[in-house]
Amino acid sequence: MNIYTNKLYVLLEKITNFFLLNLLWLICSLPIITIFPASSAMFHVINEWRVNGKSSIVKPFFLGLKKNFKLSFFSGLFFIISFLILYYDLLLIHELLHGWAYLVTLSLLFFLMIVLAFIATYSIPTIVFYHLSFKETIKQSFLFSFIFFPTTILMILLFIGFVLIVLFYPIAIFLLISPIFYAFHKLVERNRRQIQQI
Repeated sequence: MNIYTNKLYVLLEKITNFFLLNLLWLICSLPIITIFPASSAMFHVINEWRVNGKSSIVKPFFLGLKKNFKLSFFSGLFFIISFLILYYDLLLIHELLHGWAYLVTLSLLFFLMIVLAFIATYSIPTIVFYHLSFKETIKQSFLFSFIFFPTTILMILLFIGFVLIVLFYPIAIFLLISPIFYAFHKLVERNRRQIQQI
């Protein structure tokens, strides 16, 4: 096997692994409320790939799903309910408030949504890496999101880009979510190394 054939084989193996991981995530996310457990399982697999040099998918995925299911499920439920409440509040103030009261309340709700999005961005990595309680997971995710503010913004922009692509090309959901999580892992892992060097 020459070097070009070997490189092609490695590339095809990586593409296949990303596709299969994507498929597993989609299947386990179908009930919607299990998106966070499925996402923590995907992050666990990617961590195994990058840190331990493993290339397996199914076994580490379900191991990660089982290991982090309770915490990631309740974290996901917390974020879904919180966003729904804030969205309902937005609709409510549009009907009830006017003038300065409307602008101040609208600004406050948008600020809370941004903070919630920041915390959600770091919640999965925090669950997988640190295995804390629910309260500590939310607290640490909040701290990480502001300590590493540029990384947080980049992660959110990547996610928004992914959502926009999927809206125009729905087939992309079968291909892009695992590479996005891979990029997230690289960014968060870089932050972890910075913390360890302090």
